[in-house]
Amino acid sequence: MFITFNQFLKKQYEKRCENAEVRAAYQQAGGFNEFKKNYVSGHHFAEYFETLRGMTLTALQTYHIAKMLVDHGGRKAAEIPGIISQTCRYYSIELPTVYGILTVEYWQERFEPKQAASV
Repeated sequence: MFITFNQFLKKQYEKRCENAEVRAAYQQAGGFNEFKKNYVSGHHFAEYFETLRGMTLTALQTYHIAKMLVDHGGRKAAEIPGIISQTCRYYSIELPTVYGILTVEYWQERFEPKQAASV
C-alpha cells in the first residue's frame, strides 16, 4: 500500500513518541517538523523507498515521490528523471505509462513552470 513520505515520517515519529521521555524530548526540540528535518539529514529516503519495493505506481504517486525529492531532498527538476529511474531499478518499482515521465521537461513543467515556458 502506497503512503506518502510525510505519512511514513508521521508513523516513525508516533512510534518513537510512544515512550513519554522521548516524546517530551522531541516536543522540546521542535516536534514533528524538527524530527522530519533531522530524519531526512540522517536517513535520507532509503527506508521510505523500501516500503515501495515491488509496487506499481500511479502518476499521482510518482508525483508525490518527485515532490519529496524537490522539497525535502533539495533536488532540481532536471535531476528527477535520473533519480526516479535509478530508484525504480534498485527497488523494483514500476512507473506508470505516462508520456515523458522520465524527461526533464515533464518535471520542469510541474516544478519550474516559468523556466520551462521560457526554454
